[in-house]
Amino acid sequence: MRILLVSQSFYPHIGGVSTYQYCLARGLKSAGVEVIVYHMRAKGGARHECIQGIEVIRGPQVDASPAAWERYSTVKEHLYMLNHDLVDDRYQGDEEFLTNGVAQLHDRMEEEIADLICKQRIDVLHVNDYQVMPALNRISGQLPSLLSWHSPFPIRVEGHVRSVVRAMSKYRAVAFSNPLYVAHACQAGLPENRTILLTPFSDTKLFAQRPGDPKLLRQRYGIPFDAVVVTCVQRFDAKAGHDPFLAAAEPLLARYPKLWLLLVGGESFTDSVSPIRRTHREAVETRARTSSFKERIVMTGRVPFDDLADVYQTTDIFVMFSRRECFGLAILEAMASGLPVVGSDVDGIAYQIEHGKTGVLVPVGDLPAASNAIETLILDRALRRTLGDAARQSALSRFGIDIQIRRHIKVYQDLLEGLP
Repeated sequence: MRILLVSQSFYPHIGGVSTYQYCLARGLKSAGVEVIVYHMRAKGGARHECIQGIEVIRGPQVDASPAAWERYSTVKEHLYMLNHDLVDDRYQGDEEFLTNGVAQLHDRMEEEIADLICKQRIDVLHVNDYQVMPALNRISGQLPSLLSWHSPFPIRVEGHVRSVVRAMSKYRAVAFSNPLYVAHACQAGLPENRTILLTPFSDTKLFAQRPGDPKLLRQRYGIPFDAVVVTCVQRFDAKAGHDPFLAAAEPLLARYPKLWLLLVGGESFTDSVSPIRRTHREAVETRARTSSFKERIVMTGRVPFDDLADVYQTTDIFVMFSRRECFGLAILEAMASGLPVVGSDVDGIAYQIEHGKTGVLVPVGDLPAASNAIETLILDRALRRTLGDAARQSALSRFGIDIQIRRHIKVYQDLLEGLP
């Protein structure tokens, strides 16, 4: 069986989809499944590369103009904001997505992927998220195809949702990251027998084995060994939770001199082709730099995936206060590392965390609740250990990498056999 994974970005770019595709490709390869990766290429980027034995092809092969990338990023970011309910206006249909050079970019990709499918004799096409979905609308019906949707799926069926459902209907199956979105998609008109629950994942074995040295990052950033470190691993964008994290932690930094904050995240693929998200990162950097406790707020920038274990082993409490989140891979990594997690009570995070047993959920935007939850864990080491142990067990039993690879292979096999 030969699988073609298509996405906007891939390792070494950061982000949930990049991490998921990287771990999926490595896991499939280890299970004896042939896999090829195709993802978008920024101007000047390598067109072909072998990463840990995985063939990675980037397109379009011909450099797109900076103006084309800027238009693509603008439209993509608008859809991102819509999907996460961060703007109120409505998407007007396929025409808007395919204007101003975006169609040209997608047409080039579609030609290259069609050629790749033919030459490489691909058995199953697995497409990830809305950025590349329009590029494969004509191809998706020509072979067994799976679309994984990695954004929130709104319950209201209007505007851009209708266009999304029309595009989704061209795939043999569509996967969502939590049961709520499966229900929403069916209510929006996607056939129930083509809608499945298939969560993204990370390499839980890597984090559960605790290979990291808790002293390494503390030495590097001057963090005392007896400090309590609260960490957020997340890229900078409109729905990220850095600002509420800093706001909730500010009074705690005043009360607890041994409290340190660690913010881990760098530039994503979108940052490589457009400055559209730069303002989010700069706002967080400014807030951290001007804080009265700036000497105890560490921003690491990008940390390579294989070095993330050091981050989690340095951490005492993990937080993620996203406005929306369909499935938090960093939360899964933290749970697998045995950390207590405090997260916002939103769709995906609430699916991962059982409040009071494997972590703590707080209402979105409720800074006192977030601050109180962190403070409780600062003061109660035994509770941190209890929640962390339960979190590790839950992460491995529900979303462990071996389980996830078997689930994905089963989906591919079903698609080849004409199911669902």
